[in-house]
Amino acid sequence: MPFLIAAMAMMLVGGAMSAYGQYQQGQAQKKMNQYQADVAQRQAEQVQQAADTNVKLTQFQASQDTKMLQRKYMLVEGAQKATAAAMGVGGGSVTEGDIATDTFNTRKLDENMIRYNADLKSWAIRNQAAGEVWGLETQKEQYTYAGKNAAKAGAIGATGTIFSTVGNVLGMGATYGAKNGAKK
Repeated sequence: MPFLIAAMAMMLVGGAMSAYGQYQQGQAQKKMNQYQADVAQRQAEQVQQAADTNVKLTQFQASQDTKMLQRKYMLVEGAQKATAAAMGVGGGSVTEGDIATDTFNTRKLDENMIRYNADLKSWAIRNQAAGEVWGLETQKEQYTYAGKNAAKAGAIGATGTIFSTVGNVLGMGATYGAKNGAKK
């Protein structure tokens, strides 16, 4: 009889330890998944910050390129006026006006092209970042759900182990009781 009680006690302790281990494993898995979710969130934030910075740099470069272009055209316009004056073409003539208008229109087209290219590059940067951020946020959600599921699985496993252990101990006691009751 003392051997049976000791065996039953060992089964209960072993079952409790197993249940506790399953529960702790679920909690550890949840924490690991939460860490992975936090990493994915930080990565998404970094991608967005990098995209914002790159867009600002692209737009700044476009404004600098536009200023350089304007300076270049100011020199061209000055040279055109000087050449026209040296050739005896007076101010306000059709030829001088046509040249000035053509130069002005070309300058505006070049400025618009710089702006268009910068906007196109900025759009591509934002679009790529949005895709990466979406992927990382999806990954974050998956890690969060996996963590919750791991915690639930650990709790369910622990509960199952407790019930199984208690059932085995009770079954062992019932079997012993039935055998000893039959001997009397």
